[in-house]
Amino acid sequence: MIKNSDGTYSEIESSDKKPILIQIPNNIPSAHINLDQNISRVLTLADISWKPNDNEMINTNFDDYDWKKWTN
Repeated sequence: MIKNSDGTYSEIESSDKKPILIQIPNNIPSAHINLDQNISRVLTLADISWKPNDNEMINTNFDDYDWKKWTN
């Protein structure tokens, strides 16, 4: 899930049968949800110009997102 600058959300689903590559631009918050009972893996590649003190890791609030819709 990606939180767009206008406050809306983009939801992207993938699976072991449909793996995908997602590019999320700088300063765009995202959250990842494992919908499967098995272990999932997320590979994150940082831009080569990234530095640990770039202050990109700002806490983002997803309180207005409907997390319950993913529960069975």
